Amino acid sequence: MLVWKHTYPPIQSSTAESPDGDSPWISWGRPPGGFIDLGCGNGLLVHILVSSGYTNGIGIDLRERKSWSHYPTSTQARLKIYPLDPTSSSSLDPTIFRFNSFIVGNHSDELTPWLPIIATLTSSSFLSIPCCPWTLDSKFTKPKGFHKRKDQTEAEQEFERKLEAAGGKTTLYATYLLWLFRQGLECGFEVETECLRIPSTRNWAFLCRRRLNPDHTKEQERYLTHVQSLVEQVKTRGIFKPRTPEGKAGRDH
Repeated sequence: MLVWKHTYPPIQSSTAESPDGDSPWISWGRPPGGFIDLGCGNGLLVHILVSSGYTNGIGIDLRERKSWSHYPTSTQARLKIYPLDPTSSSSLDPTIFRFNSFIVGNHSDELTPWLPIIATLTSSSFLSIPCCPWTLDSKFTKPKGFHKRKDQTEAEQEFERKLEAAGGKTTLYATYLLWLFRQGLECGFEVETECLRIPSTRNWAFLCRRRLNPDHTKEQERYLTHVQSLVEQVKTRGIFKPRTPEGKAGRDH
């Protein structure tokens, strides 16, 4: 919510509460297309946001959790079983993946490297907290010579220094983070990073809310072309397998 406050313009409404009220966030800015919690799990984040007045959003997952039925109907209405296939344009349902949305990927596993692609295709922003290392269609392994590249940007070098200060830059997880950072840049995002104070060793967050060269149309077209090329390469390799709904939803699918 604080990220949105400092990213989007404030809500101009006669019914919005004053900043001194009990709910100052009512007037804070929010993503025009709403939010998407990708792999929402127990639905708690969705419930917190909906209960706080952020009703223009949705949480999707491959199966319903027991907790979903215990939430108020206002929250239950925003939780959906939805099998996402990012290689298929028809899977990016515009009623879910609205333009100018804010996508949250908290330990979204195989979909983590797809976040900058989905965000670019829908002109959205995203927050990613990576966990298990995946490329677009396989388990991540350290690319040969990755740490010796001569084309590193200053932003990459700065993030590498952060990782080194936090415990190392050449572990598999740290290398994966650097690879994701690069992926975000190549998709046209300014990548902000933060080491979160959470009880997990997978505690780095990527925030991508601003485009690189936003006023240069040709640059934005180049980023979009790059993203579309990545999708086509995955299709050509033919090894990506989208996950299907689980439990009762899977049997009915």
